[in-house]
Amino acid sequence: MDSVTVELIVAKSKVKVNRASKEEKEVDALNKKEKISKKDKQELRKNPSKSLIGIAGRTFRSAFSGHKADLISLGLIVIGLVAALGLYFGTAGIVGKAIGPWVFRSIFGFVGYLAPAALIAAGIYLTFEVPEEDESSSRKDNSSRFAPLSIGSLFIFSAICGLSHLNTDAGSYGLSSIGELKKGGGALGYLVGSPLRAAFEQIGATFVLIAIGLVGVIVITGMTFRESLSKTWLLLRGIYRAIANTIFLAMGETKEEIAQRKGSSEAPLIQIDGESRPVGKGKKESKKLKSEASSDSSDKNMSQENKDDATESDNKSKSLVSSKAEDPVISGEQLEIELGPAAKGSVWKLPSDKILVRSASQDINEKLVEERGRVLERALAAHGVETRLVGMVVGPTVTRYELELGAGVKVSRVTTLNKDIAYAMASADVRILAPIPGRQAIGVEVPNNERQVVALGDVPSSIEAQRATHPLEVAIGRDINGKSIVMNLSEMPHILIAGATGAGKSSCINSIVTSALMRSTPETLRMILIDPKRVEMSQYERVPHLLTQPVVDPKKAANALQWACREMDRRYELLAEVRFRDIAGYNAAYDKGSIEAPPSAINPDGSPKTYSRLPFILLVVDELSDLMMVAPRDC
Repeated sequence: MDSVTVELIVAKSKVKVNRASKEEKEVDALNKKEKISKKDKQELRKNPSKSLIGIAGRTFRSAFSGHKADLISLGLIVIGLVAALGLYFGTAGIVGKAIGPWVFRSIFGFVGYLAPAALIAAGIYLTFEVPEEDESSSRKDNSSRFAPLSIGSLFIFSAICGLSHLNTDAGSYGLSSIGELKKGGGALGYLVGSPLRAAFEQIGATFVLIAIGLVGVIVITGMTFRESLSKTWLLLRGIYRAIANTIFLAMGETKEEIAQRKGSSEAPLIQIDGESRPVGKGKKESKKLKSEASSDSSDKNMSQENKDDATESDNKSKSLVSSKAEDPVISGEQLEIELGPAAKGSVWKLPSDKILVRSASQDINEKLVEERGRVLERALAAHGVETRLVGMVVGPTVTRYELELGAGVKVSRVTTLNKDIAYAMASADVRILAPIPGRQAIGVEVPNNERQVVALGDVPSSIEAQRATHPLEVAIGRDINGKSIVMNLSEMPHILIAGATGAGKSSCINSIVTSALMRSTPETLRMILIDPKRVEMSQYERVPHLLTQPVVDPKKAANALQWACREMDRRYELLAEVRFRDIAGYNAAYDKGSIEAPPSAINPDGSPKTYSRLPFILLVVDELSDLMMVAPRDC
């Protein structure tokens, strides 16, 4: 036998052994069950009462399996209700009076009045609390939460009872005077407070009991010590502010006066990347609201589209029926429509926007932005100008703070404080919009300490760029509102980009050229690039849109400019000949095939004149000043 047959025999023998072992296990389980049943029968014959109790216990356990938490929570609620009836109303019979006035008051003292409410709250909490680890199971048992809940509650009640014992007259009595202990922290307060007072004195014992109470809160909630302290502080601060505002309102002050006096008016709106929301609310909440609104609008649009489709189908069916009824037999010839040159398509394919690098998202410290707005408020108030911060618009390079003027404050008082505002904001200069167009507010634009870089790949993917259709619409950047700016070069045929060294002139030119190359094929756009420095335009040497290689010699640059002038004159004559005002109208007529040569338009050989599509010509000159210095006469 070869090795393959040996391996097959070994595998078959293993399968047989596994099957035999499984059968043996099943037989052993059946034998165990039979033995157990025999033992139950023997026990039933020997001790009928004990066996019946065991069978009943197993039956109850199987019946209430998975309901342990339900029984615990229901028991806590019932005990709490009975104790509340006995403690608060003196009803619920002997049991209620025993549990409430005697047990709770004796153990917890005056704090025992809170025990029934705590039991009811614990029972409701266990009923509706779902542990995270048991969410996938069919029956969710919440009994795992009973241990931390009970231990944490014991710690909290021990701390409260101990503090009550230490700070009342019951602190001088012992367990023999249970009636006096009921006026303080009860027996539990005596057992906890007396040893701590003997060890740490009154003040030390108070701090220890407060720490024990915080441990109880941490055990119940599962929070860390830092989280519990921060939330406790926020709760106390909220209660203090609510009480203080109520007192000030009762004294006759308005909400606006209270906010202005405290310097903490209603949360102003902050706008980042075109999304406006109150300061303090994260992006998730605004995205939820935005997604809900968009889902509602999409549902409405879908329903409206379905209705429109239904009406169109009905109209089509009716028209078909009527046409069939009127013209039962129609015979005709197929018509041919001549399409223009645009129907042939193009051999060029535009590159994907994915090749452009996009900028990463940048986190904005909203609290820092708001704090600078408050600094601006205080700086204006120091000069006697009453304002209120109502909004902040964070742009890539500047932030605009929107301020509302107080009653009787003139706008000119703000505009004359330009340098003072720049000094207060620690900025080189600020720009004041007085007022903001379409708003009853004044805008103060302050340069950002950290400027955000807007990559070229961010603009083509925007809605504004997708709406653009002209070949010469190029990406420029983003405005302060986060809106992408797309500029049509055909509407501004001559552009001069100026600025200091390092201001980004060459970067702007490269962005314009790259954006034009990404949007247009060589059939619709041709270029002439002039680069006397020989470093900025060399990367475009192999681009098919170029009429010639990038010009670096000033003399040749003058020739290129003269050719452009001659080509411009030729196109003027051509447009006048076919009676079109611009290249866009000429190309649209050419694509439709509707250009007809006038009778006078003939070639030198006597044949009728033909026309071709006119591509746009983009002429880019880098460092025009250097070119004019080298060849002033030719340029």
